Amino acid sequence: MNGPEAFERPAEPLPPLQAARLATLLDALDGVPVSDAERRSLAWLCGFETHTVVHLAAVIRRARARSATLAARDVRGREPGGAS
Repeated sequence: MNGPEAFERPAEPLPPLQAARLATLLDALDGVPVSDAERRSLAWLCGFETHTVVHLAAVIRRARARSATLAARDVRGREPGGAS
């Protein structure tokens, strides 16, 4: 089942390695609300090889760090650590 109905059924327990990969992604998304459907999509992504999940988590973390940097600059009106 690959259509929308696949995302409406309850999530099944994940194999241990896939669960560990999901934990890696959820850690990268710490504090970001994730719906049940989004969680199932993330679990599906975790069916790929470990390095794929690790790379995706790294991109998420860098994007969050960049967002925080830009927010800090907007609040202060300058680049963090730089002159205004």
